[in-house]
Amino acid sequence: MENKTTDKQRNMLHAIFGDVANATANEGISLQEIIAESFELIPTKEAIKEITKIVMKQHWGITSTNDLSSQQIDTLIHMWQKKVGKWGIEIDIPEQ
Repeated sequence: MENKTTDKQRNMLHAIFGDVANATANEGISLQEIIAESFELIPTKEAIKEITKIVMKQHWGITSTNDLSSQQIDTLIHMWQKKVGKWGIEIDIPEQ
């Protein structure tokens, strides 16, 4: 079994995350550019959920779907429809 990381290692890693975020933001490099040029990521339900959380936080300062208004939910759905629509994917909205 592999050794667990130490607090010092985790703190170092989190400091690096902050340094990378600050440096790239200061250079005007978007998260999309970092991901597109560096990593091939497979979309999963959890990955889409995490992307949505980032969008929610940046647009409204909200991190939980429980705190969204109906209008914000409609906006998120429209954003995803527009995003995946360019690949010919349609999102069916379930009856409420």
